[in-house]
Formats: sequence, structure tokens, C-alpha cells
Amino acid sequence: MKFDEAFLHTKGFEGGFVNDPDDPGGATNHGISLRWLLKFGRLSKHDYDSDGDLDADDIALMSLEDAREIYLMHFWSPWYEKLPQHLAIKLFDLGVNMGTRQAVKLYQQVVGTTPDGLFGPATMEASYKANMYHSYADVQLRFEERAARFYYDLTTRRHSLRKYLYGWLTRAYAVTL
Repeated sequence: MKFDEAFLHTKGFEGGFVNDPDDPGGATNHGISLRWLLKFGRLSKHDYDSDGDLDADDIALMSLEDAREIYLMHFWSPWYEKLPQHLAIKLFDLGVNMGTRQAVKLYQQVVGTTPDGLFGPATMEASYKANMYHSYADVQLRFEERAARFYYDLTTRRHSLRKYLYGWLTRAYAVTL
């Protein structure tokens, strides 16, 4: 399953617990942020310290297996299984880093379909058509360039995020196999 390879790739970028005040996601562990968990989590399932709330302590206690389950349920699209492995991994990994909708929008811009942030039949069809005129390697390179531009623009607007730019660019251009 391509998800397992994507998870291994992403795990290499997402470390353990951090609580950087400049990170808009707040406390983060294995790439899952408190902000995301508050928006999408279910209290009973993710209240790892069983104190009745979701906070930085719960993020700190989240295991890698907990994060893997969240990734599979909320960040992995079944459509990715139909893409070449390197593109599926790149879409997943950038979705974890910048948000799934944002990553899919950038990909949709590259393959020439409406950038609505939802990966479905229209995006899959556009992927096939893009491959008719370009190789999937070319599509991936253009997707990586689009992601890098997104990171540059973000750090231009939000100067406190500049310290992340090198890591984000490294991730945008990371080789996926």
C-alpha cells in the first residue's frame, strides 16, 4: 500500500513533540498540531491524558501509532493509490505540512483543473491528461516548484515563519521513491 511508503517518508520530516510559539499550529507531535486536533479531533479519542480537554499535554502524549492512524483517516486520500507512488507520497507529505486542501490546490493548478482543494475524479482525470503531455516526473517537478513558491510567499507575508523556510524547501524538493 502506498500509504505505508508515504508514512515512512513523512515520518522522516516530522519529529517528536515541539511547542514553538511561532508555529501557528501550536504544540505539535509527529506532525499533528494542537490547532488541527482541536478543529478535527474527537475529545474522547484524543484526550490521551484523560483530563477532559485537548491541550499541549495530549499532543505530547500522542504516540507515533496514534499519528499514523490520524494520517490515514484524515490526510490520505484513496485517490492517491491511483497515482504513481512518487506523486502520492509528495501529495500526502505536503498535505501534512501545509494542509491537505492547500497541497491539493497546488497540485490541481499544475495539472490544469479547478483548484478547489478536493481530490476527486476531476483531479484524477486531469492527472491522466497531464501525463499525456508531460511525464509524471515533470508534473512532480512543477508541483514541487509550486509548493516552494507557496512557502516563499508565506514567509514573505509572515516574517516569524522565515526560520522554517529552509526546512520547508528541503521538504518540497525531497526525493520520493
